[in-house]
Amino acid sequence: MKTKPVQIEGYQGDIALLHSSNTIAFLCSHTSPVGTRERVVQWIQQLPADSVVLCGNLTGIEQMVIKLLAERGIRVVLVLATALENKDYGFPLVITPIAYPEVSKPTARSSAMRNELMISHASNVVVGFMAQNGNLARQLLSIKNYTVLMSGQQMEETRADRLRYNAEQMGWAIYNQLKEGNLPSIEMRKLLVQYLRLEIERPSMLHSMLLYTVLKKYAGYTDFNFTSFFEMWGGVSCFRADDWKGAKTDNGKFRMSLAEKTLGRLMKALPSKFRPIVCADEQFKSPLAHALLDPMLGRKPQNKRYLSWALKLAFFDKDHAAIDKYKSLLGKK
Repeated sequence: MKTKPVQIEGYQGDIALLHSSNTIAFLCSHTSPVGTRERVVQWIQQLPADSVVLCGNLTGIEQMVIKLLAERGIRVVLVLATALENKDYGFPLVITPIAYPEVSKPTARSSAMRNELMISHASNVVVGFMAQNGNLARQLLSIKNYTVLMSGQQMEETRADRLRYNAEQMGWAIYNQLKEGNLPSIEMRKLLVQYLRLEIERPSMLHSMLLYTVLKKYAGYTDFNFTSFFEMWGGVSCFRADDWKGAKTDNGKFRMSLAEKTLGRLMKALPSKFRPIVCADEQFKSPLAHALLDPMLGRKPQNKRYLSWALKLAFFDKDHAAIDKYKSLLGKK
């Protein structure tokens, strides 16, 4: 990695450290995105104990690196972007490319010189984060190999992970509000609108639990169009494998699956002369019901509840062959 060495104009300490077999220059853009610190910490934790790290001490990231390296007992060469002062810096070695005492504060030029000095005396270069088309990126153009801990693509991935995490946290908060209180219809529907706008993983445990809570506590509201909500929830494609399975409770009774509960509520929107539908604005959608019922019948073709639903669907669809089939299976005339 070492290029033609930039001349050291001043040093304090053991200059022989620069001849160690594993010298690493740590560089980082002055501004870095969320996630950079975590990746830098992971890198430090994996460093061999005999490493020698060349690092500045101007930015928060650099100061963190120096602190963590000291905690691990890894030697640090402090590289200045100013002239060397007559004082004890507290490092095994301090070097600078600046010869003029009047350069007492870092400048863009002196910082670039510092970076060049670090690069030229290191066996490897590690970059915490590098802004595209920035000064650091231009300085590294002449180097074939270096390691970037946080790239632009990783930055976008980290941002996406953070947004997903925040959305999931908000989703759980909405679910808890719906579960813990018997909310008025308007408040319930506002919360559901907020939830449906979130980029929540689907299918997921949270997504299923929210639907279960809606079915248990709010699906009977006369101004709540459950069919429209279920379509916005994602429909059949958002069920997990477990959502199709019923189970026995502790007292030996059978508990319907989430898919069965959902279909049962959708069937309440089916026009009937014997009872009014739950919500006047709700329109029964036969394909949506079939998407739930057909897999159930495929697994349990003799289930009486499924056959009863199938017969009702057959009447709605005016499918005479299906009507005769399900009447026969149910033993009805």
